[in-house]
Amino acid sequence: PRLAGLAADAQSPRWFVLATPLAGTERDAAAFASQMTAKIEGVTWLWPNRAMGLTPDPVRDLAVPAGLAALAALTILAAGLGAFRFALPVVLASLVTVCLAAGAAALINPRLDAATWSFASAVLAPALVLNVVLVAAHVQARRKGSGISHAIMLAAHRRGGLLVAIALVFASFWMSWMLRQIPSLGNFATIALAGTAIALITALTMVPAAL
Repeated sequence: PRLAGLAADAQSPRWFVLATPLAGTERDAAAFASQMTAKIEGVTWLWPNRAMGLTPDPVRDLAVPAGLAALAALTILAAGLGAFRFALPVVLASLVTVCLAAGAAALINPRLDAATWSFASAVLAPALVLNVVLVAAHVQARRKGSGISHAIMLAAHRRGGLLVAIALVFASFWMSWMLRQIPSLGNFATIALAGTAIALITALTMVPAAL
């Protein structure tokens, strides 16, 4: 409990521990952890590839899943918005938002581990919602005969308040994590809050430019 920043009398029945060994010592650290907990019942370890002696493959582990996810998102969004040219700004702006949120995570916590930096992807939820709301309003204005520039201005004017309200809903959710007063959750919440602000800014700047 002390390591998690909780009171000593905390009686949680289940604990999750994230351990990041020094680079190059993953297999030795995994063997040491297994040996130290061999006589403790109920301990389950989830080992990364390096701990099992497997060489990470960026193409297999990251590029292929990310590409398939982007293709699926484009297809679904194109079906909902009516054309690929409307879905593309949503996906591009969302990817840029994740990259910027990862940069914010690096600034907030310079000593990144896999769990910390990957948590920046939590910003995908507000990014997709904000971008879809704005693009949908643009599509609606275009179908009523408005020009591209006029449709963008109408969408931003009519949905600007809604975008801010949606961002505040996500922000209030992440702020609730800080009430637990657990340092690790507070760190994740700070990253997500910064990402939510970035998502709102990106929706109001990059999406109109991409349309």
